[in-house]
Amino acid sequence: MQHRLLLLGLALVAVALTACGDASGRLADKSAAGPTSGLDALEVLSDLAIEAQHLAAPAYGRDQWPHWLDADGDGCDTRDEVLLDEAAVVPAAGAGCTLDGGRWVSAFDHRHTADAVALDVDHLVSLAEAHRSGGWAWDEEEKAAYANDLDDPRTLVAVAASSNRAKGDRDPAGWLPEEGVCRYAADWVAVKARWGLSVDAEEATTLSDLLVDPCAGTTVAPWPPPSTGDGGAAPPSTSGVPVPLVPAGADPFPNCSAARAVGAAPLHQGEPGYGAHLDGDGDGTACE
Repeated sequence: MQHRLLLLGLALVAVALTACGDASGRLADKSAAGPTSGLDALEVLSDLAIEAQHLAAPAYGRDQWPHWLDADGDGCDTRDEVLLDEAAVVPAAGAGCTLDGGRWVSAFDHRHTADAVALDVDHLVSLAEAHRSGGWAWDEEEKAAYANDLDDPRTLVAVAASSNRAKGDRDPAGWLPEEGVCRYAADWVAVKARWGLSVDAEEATTLSDLLVDPCAGTTVAPWPPPSTGDGGAAPPSTSGVPVPLVPAGADPFPNCSAARAVGAAPLHQGEPGYGAHLDGDGDGTACE
């Protein structure tokens, strides 16, 4: 409770300062590398700027955030790449990157499907939310880099279309997933920290309440700096961030892309990070 009151007090001060503040100074720091080892998600949250939504900013338009791009010219755009990365059973990619034979698990509700068309690729922190949280000040290249970010598996997730529609562009104060709430909260905080985005007071309070209890001790894995140089999807990371070990008792990964990103795949039944929802063929080995 004391932490929550402190957070709310800071929020009121931050909101008062927002009217005369300039988002560009804060956004200039977003290219810095993230932590080199896991951090407590609550600590990362405490470092985020708490600001009122930028209601006086230019109006949001989805077409201002170009996606989906085929940055490497291999015929698979960003959506296709996410579906390939997050598949529990990896599909074959045919002409035009048509996907055949795969199997996926929706990150928000753990529903299984073999139909890629039934999935949306969701921006965990929606484009509209990123706009309201400071992204409105980015140029087109930075917006395109965020909208097509393949460098960190937390930014884009494959989810059932129904769950994505239910979420809309709301932050955690307005919507939380059916499954994996603690990991969702930590990933939300990581995306905002990585891209230098702010949180509003209600959002910060909701996240703080979750991360104090029932999600106490939830950690945030390292992240590479975002790439914003060419207007396309972020290239493979060359940040040198060391790969963390999966600690004993860790929650299951939300998807195989997250497991692969930290070098944990394949996962075997009984190991930290393993979850039945990741094991598409039920053989005890996930994210093969």
